[in-house]
Amino acid sequence: MSRRPPHHLLFSADAASSVYECSACGERFLGERRCPDCNLFARNLGLGGACPECDQIVLLDELLNLYNSTR
Repeated sequence: MSRRPPHHLLFSADAASSVYECSACGERFLGERRCPDCNLFARNLGLGGACPECDQIVLLDELLNLYNSTR
């Protein structure tokens, strides 16, 4: 039987999008390439989505690392 991460750590593939981070202020954006406050292009960090509990933008890699570290 395979172990799956808790349901609150999952998000659907439809909700996955590119996560961008502004190099000036560190703010993360989901699917937006330009920081509206700094008016700078943000760098692409990878695929991710919004946490369904807190709405924080998280990377898929962060979720996988969290899951693997608790095993």
